[in-house]
Amino acid sequence: MSISYFILMPLVVLVLAFSYNFIWKVIHEYTHLAALKLIVGKELYSYDINLRPHFLGNDWVSASVSWKARPLTMKEHGLIAIAPHIVEFIACLCFICSGLFLIGDFMRDHFYIFFLWSTFWFGGIIDLLAAANAGDAQSSDLKVFSDCYNIDPQEMKYGSWFFGYLSIIAGFAFIWIIL
Repeated sequence: MSISYFILMPLVVLVLAFSYNFIWKVIHEYTHLAALKLIVGKELYSYDINLRPHFLGNDWVSASVSWKARPLTMKEHGLIAIAPHIVEFIACLCFICSGLFLIGDFMRDHFYIFFLWSTFWFGGIIDLLAAANAGDAQSSDLKVFSDCYNIDPQEMKYGSWFFGYLSIIAGFAFIWIIL
């Protein structure tokens, strides 16, 4: 192997990590918006998605969505808050199942496709774990959802951590078993 492989490969991984972080930030905020549009419908007057780090109230957030619409019930507000985590739950399942691609010869011959697929879904797991780490902040999605549905915020936080780390362990174990 050439020395360029050892220089280029970490650079590719670093670029993928930053771009997947941004992609999942966009997916996260637009999932809030999609849930809002499904719930509110034509009564959504305006919205603004901020993808730069900023203060939201007293909390430092990496991105946020703000809107003007009809007044929301607590249940509706909770559904809008939890919507991205449903997508992240799907990302956890897709990462666990990504090892199935290695059963045939095609993905073994085109390993970069498998690598892009699995690392993309791994980014969703990282977004779920980041949300769990921000679980104590007042503007955190998990805190808003737990307040709206009278669930202990610590249970939501620990549940997200548990499922995120379980998905990582199970996904890597499944890939390792198949390889």
